[in-house]
Amino acid sequence: MHLLKPRLNPIKVEGKLYYCEGDRSNSIIRLKKEIRKEFVDSSKKDIKYIMEYYRTKEEFQSRVNNLVKEENLPFILFLFRDEK
Repeated sequence: MHLLKPRLNPIKVEGKLYYCEGDRSNSIIRLKKEIRKEFVDSSKKDIKYIMEYYRTKEEFQSRVNNLVKEENLPFILFLFRDEK
């Protein structure tokens, strides 16, 4: 597996989950333009993703350490309720 990497800058954006009629849930994540622009290969249609979630800090820390050793940096995605 060849991971895509950003070209230059760290990116911090906010977005929201979109409702999917077929799933009847908020299950669609749209990547913001700032993220799409930063990845050179993002115009290709064969882009996939892997989402991982760890229930303990120790599992998460272990996974992050392994990724850094392999010179891969993950996205960090926080899910939270919008408190309007």
